[in-house]
Amino acid sequence: MALTTITTAGITAAAVTEPKLATTGTASSTTFLRGDMSWQVNAGGDVVGPGSSTNDALVRFDTTTGKLLQNSTATLSDAGTLTATAFAGPIAGAVTGNVTGNIDGIVGGTTPAAGTFTTFTSSGIDDNADAVAITIDSSERVGINQATPAHVLDVLVGTGSEAGINVKSSGASGNTSRLVSNAGDDGQLELLQSTGTSIVKLVGDATTENYVKATLNMYDNVVQRAEMKDYSETKVVLSAAATVDIDLATGNVFTLTPDQNTTFTFSNPAVSGKSCSFTLIWTQDSTDRTITWPNTVDWAGGSAPDVTSGSGKRDVYTFFSMDAGTIWYGFQAGADMS
Repeated sequence: MALTTITTAGITAAAVTEPKLATTGTASSTTFLRGDMSWQVNAGGDVVGPGSSTNDALVRFDTTTGKLLQNSTATLSDAGTLTATAFAGPIAGAVTGNVTGNIDGIVGGTTPAAGTFTTFTSSGIDDNADAVAITIDSSERVGINQATPAHVLDVLVGTGSEAGINVKSSGASGNTSRLVSNAGDDGQLELLQSTGTSIVKLVGDATTENYVKATLNMYDNVVQRAEMKDYSETKVVLSAAATVDIDLATGNVFTLTPDQNTTFTFSNPAVSGKSCSFTLIWTQDSTDRTITWPNTVDWAGGSAPDVTSGSGKRDVYTFFSMDAGTIWYGFQAGADMS
């Protein structure tokens, strides 16, 4: 069998037409030939992504070719819920729904570090009504911090009497606390009950509106340079018994009408180095009763005074100590006071 010599053939440059390749469609500079021999319009460029991806994940371009895609951790559900680990940059425009997650500068559940807060200006938050609402649960905190030693929180108000800071409990009919401007008599500092009734009210100008309408427990701290006016002391009516304790934590004036001979004990004096005192008013029973005093009492004159005899006869005793009750200095301030 003879070998046939095959020579290289040249292809002359010319437009490729449908009849020459038995194709369908129209060949042009804007179409491409598919494997099924049909001419198709290019839709704008093919994209190529990873072999696997996360369901609902938002796709991102990889490099700037417009053709390579990559996966992401941010997801957008079929219901339209956007989930991301963080948001950066300003949030512009009206936000009518909830923003869940960590926003640069607003962190829930942890103590924010200094210097990590977004600066909000009048162009970022500006509303004469409810400007910003932050809802936190009992395990979260809202931190306001500033790295430089300046004002941590600065709230300015105009010449009106509206509150600069206003705290209100959910469902309460009144505020719980507020700081207001100097104008008016609404108080520069006011603490209120849930009903809106003032408990503490302090104002800056000369007025009689400064008051505290609740028990103020100083826990043994000093009230300094105070002028006392129109004050009273707590009176405690003691119950008759064989042994009666005078507890200075309950008051400073005590009364007793005995029904038997009585032994007194004293408790809860001030700490050593502080002076404390109390008054005891004894009203004799219809049958004369006797008193046994603590052996820590040092009586004026060296011995305890006699108890006045006779039903309804009153004796008044005063005591003070400066060493936590190690020694009580005792005096009969009055006898037979009926």
